[in-house]
Amino acid sequence: MSLKLVYTTCGAQDNPHAWAEDLIGQGLAACVNVLPQVDSVYMWQGQMAEAQERPLIIKTRADKISALEQEIKRLSRNENPSFLVIDVTAGEEFGTWMHKILGS
Repeated sequence: MSLKLVYTTCGAQDNPHAWAEDLIGQGLAACVNVLPQVDSVYMWQGQMAEAQERPLIIKTRADKISALEQEIKRLSRNENPSFLVIDVTAGEEFGTWMHKILGS
């Protein structure tokens, strides 16, 4: 089964570590990297917008993507949370560890 990285963000007012624990605890992620706060500039509803966010890089498997996206939508305060999925190839040991953590 193919492995994926998912990039998403949570608001600066949210607790990214709680998000990580939730995703791992539900078996939706093997690991979540919580990155330092960033300033995001983007178009929203026809206007320039800015926000402070915490990026998350989520290590998961293809069969978890749909449920993971639903959980991110539930956790997020954003109407349209970022959810970018990247195909990855892991080293043998790391890939084996991810499959073990994520179960069958």
